[in-house]
Amino acid sequence: QCGINYMVLDLLGNNIERLAGNIDYDNICVIIRSLVIIIENIHNKGVIHRDLKPDNVLFSLDNKRIYLIDYGLSTMYIDEDGKHLPEQTGREIVGNISYISRNIHSGIIPSRRDDLISVCYMAFYLLDGTLPWSLDNTDDIGFVKDTIEFREYYGNHTNTRIFEIYDYCNKLTFNQTPNYDYICKHLTL
Repeated sequence: QCGINYMVLDLLGNNIERLAGNIDYDNICVIIRSLVIIIENIHNKGVIHRDLKPDNVLFSLDNKRIYLIDYGLSTMYIDEDGKHLPEQTGREIVGNISYISRNIHSGIIPSRRDDLISVCYMAFYLLDGTLPWSLDNTDDIGFVKDTIEFREYYGNHTNTRIFEIYDYCNKLTFNQTPNYDYICKHLTL
């Protein structure tokens, strides 16, 4: 009536950053599985997030649900006709440099696989509070990501579910639809 607009947002809790290195493997799998379900929903709407990092994953106030926030870098991966956009190279890096895939470091525009690879990097980060390339002073993090063998770096974790998902996501082609059910089954306790 008065010409005043209101926006109501949910009040959320802490992000998952604070858990890094202080959470058990099974709970990491629960969080990552929930995140994959959220990502599948946004992908089904033709959107890729492009800025997946621990700061953008928040708990509800009661710590029973997680939410994905900050869609400022998000974009459509399908065109007006519902077709997947073509692969392009020579593009600028988009997203947090620690969590983007090697594909993006190589100048390939992000696709659904790259969102999921970012989720795997978050899982690795949650394992012990660091990523292998955060210990390196090199300017070429993309090169360092190419040379890391995660099974060796995180060898103290005997369960390989996250490693298998990471390998699967890295084998996806640019416009291939990920098998979200396969990923979620690997994360089910």
